[in-house]
Amino acid sequence: MLVLLAVTCSVGAVTPPDPRVAAVVKLYRAYAWEVLIAEPCQCSGTLHTEPENVLRTYLAPKLVKLILADRECQQRTQELCNLDFVPMWASQDPAAANLRVKLGTKPNEVLVQFNRSLNDRKLIEIYYEMEQVAGSWLIADIRTSEWSLVELLENPL
Repeated sequence: MLVLLAVTCSVGAVTPPDPRVAAVVKLYRAYAWEVLIAEPCQCSGTLHTEPENVLRTYLAPKLVKLILADRECQQRTQELCNLDFVPMWASQDPAAANLRVKLGTKPNEVLVQFNRSLNDRKLIEIYYEMEQVAGSWLIADIRTSEWSLVELLENPL
């Protein structure tokens, strides 16, 4: 009886994460291999190179459309178009340590914070603008203080 009570108390103390935070955590869990696994890796691509159905798992329809248009530009021109880095790492070279995901200060905003390495004191902050689509929270934009993914992708190709 005492053991059951202790388990009940500890389970009762755990609160489920906010669904917006959970959606961004799901993204990082799926693509954390980029910063954790060295070659050779039988891993999927980066999010923005995934098939459209995978993009729709994480991203709002407008962002999916913009990424697909950029991908088509790359295939047509055989050059980089507007997207030349990995937005979820805010870098061309994915790296992260001490990654934290929490609600931002604006409505429907999720904040991801990390350092590039354990010894790096500079804090990287990436903001995810979330949108509810058909009952699911999806990413409508990814931004830092320097750029917005939607704005970058909306540049003429």
